[in-house]
Amino acid sequence: MKLARPDIFHPRIVLAGCAKLVQGDGDDDGLVEALRARGLAARWLAWDDPETLTADLVIMRATWDYIERLDEFLDWTARVRH
Repeated sequence: MKLARPDIFHPRIVLAGCAKLVQGDGDDDGLVEALRARGLAARWLAWDDPETLTADLVIMRATWDYIERLDEFLDWTARVRH
């Protein structure tokens, strides 16, 4: 992927969904592609995917199963970077 500005830091962005809606619920269709078109590294992952913990920025979008796994979700929110 070509970076918009290779001379500056580009965060690895994750849009967080849940296992049933890893790609979100449709509200953000096209967002990953728009971010990538601007040279940003962005992708969808389920919130409980261990790779979310290495992302520079996690944006919660469709984490709808959090209520069924509240303790685990709250623990994750304390461990994820931003």
